[in-house]
Amino acid sequence: MTETIQVIKEGIIMPNVEQIVTEYLETHGYDGLYNENAECGCDLKDFMPCGFQDTFCLASHKEKPEPDSEFADCEWVMVPGPREE
Repeated sequence: MTETIQVIKEGIIMPNVEQIVTEYLETHGYDGLYNENAECGCDLKDFMPCGFQDTFCLASHKEKPEPDSEFADCEWVMVPGPREE
């Protein structure tokens, strides 16, 4: 996770974009972000390792990859949409 900088304005700690997005994802049943254009995905444990998100990042959940996919050797892949519980 990137370094968090706290900004205090009028005695209130102002959240940054990463904190706002993380809270939203956790609250609404998502595991991280997925960006098809950049061919990347990040989960909340290693969130935004690139240091930013762009308009192509989608709220996503983790799934095991299909055995015959190019990601078969990965523990998980990010798939757009919330977790089905």
